[in-house]
Amino acid sequence: MLSFLEFFIDNIQVILYFFSTVLLNAYKEQISDCIFILMFSSFGSSLMINQVRAGRFAVIEAWPYF
Repeated sequence: MLSFLEFFIDNIQVILYFFSTVLLNAYKEQISDCIFILMFSSFGSSLMINQVRAGRFAVIEAWPYF
C-alpha cells in the first residue's frame, strides 16, 4: 500500500511538471509568462533534482524554460 502511494505521488509530480510546461508554452508570448516562470522555476528545478535522485526522468523539454 505504501509503495502504491509513493508511485501515485511520483506520477502526480510528473503530471504537474508537464502541465507547467504546457502553460509556459501557451503563454510564451504574453507577459503572464513571467508569473508562470516565477511560480514554477523553483518547483521545476527541485522536481528535476528529485526525479534524477529517484532514478526517474521527468519532461526534459521543460528544463530550458527554468
